[in-house]
Amino acid sequence: MDASITDTVVIEKVKKLQHDYKLAIKPRMYIYYDRYSLKEKKSIEGCHYNKIRITIDQNLVYRDETVSLFAGNHGAPLLDSNTVIMEIKAPGNKPQWLQDILDKYDLMEHKFSKYSCAYHKSQGLPYAPRPNIERSGTAYA
Repeated sequence: MDASITDTVVIEKVKKLQHDYKLAIKPRMYIYYDRYSLKEKKSIEGCHYNKIRITIDQNLVYRDETVSLFAGNHGAPLLDSNTVIMEIKAPGNKPQWLQDILDKYDLMEHKFSKYSCAYHKSQGLPYAPRPNIERSGTAYA
């Protein structure tokens, strides 16, 4: 592990992985994106749908060589330049007002993995979002 990484959470997670798997862990893929994050500051009165979080990722790039965090944010495009990933996290079902917005703009729920997409592309394999069958890791396209 690079001694110049100062994020204690990252350092502890890597140490735990090294301990649990008795392996020397090293990065194999670098993925970078610009993220815009939205979350509720307070609950809406009378609404049990609190803590809704929405993230929008754009300018996604990846590389499987020179994967150091200190090598810059360059890489091959992960998606088309006009494509963004929006992830919605809501406890339980999405509130109707949010579903109405998604329906209005014809946004469809898909399962998508940035890492899986990058791996497939690095191997010259096709990758496309799939219709969602699970709740976590949902992207809208």
